[in-house]
Amino acid sequence: RKFKVMLFQSREELQNTYAQDQTDDQKRKAKARIIVQLKSTIMELSQADPSNRRLANWSQRQINNALLGATAVYYRQVPAFIALFEKSNRDFPAFFAAVKNLTQLNQEKREAMLQVPK
Repeated sequence: RKFKVMLFQSREELQNTYAQDQTDDQKRKAKARIIVQLKSTIMELSQADPSNRRLANWSQRQINNALLGATAVYYRQVPAFIALFEKSNRDFPAFFAAVKNLTQLNQEKREAMLQVPK
């Protein structure tokens, strides 16, 4: 959970940086600082708890906007798919059938089906 929060916070920092009235060079420097800080925090998290050791690999990766965006989309939908799995009575064939049915819907209907009540 901490890892996910760190990724979302870094992505938000980057979005705020890009929205600033700064030169491209200033934005690039801010982006580099944000990513270095993220990698450092990930490394600290991986060293603090043995169950997080595999996160150290993230600090070695090239972290960019595309990776953060794809990861955010993935994590944003996890609760919806967990709820769909539960709704499928934890039955994988039923769950996979439900997911396949989602692929047949247009984006608006699919997103409506994936809404998780708060």
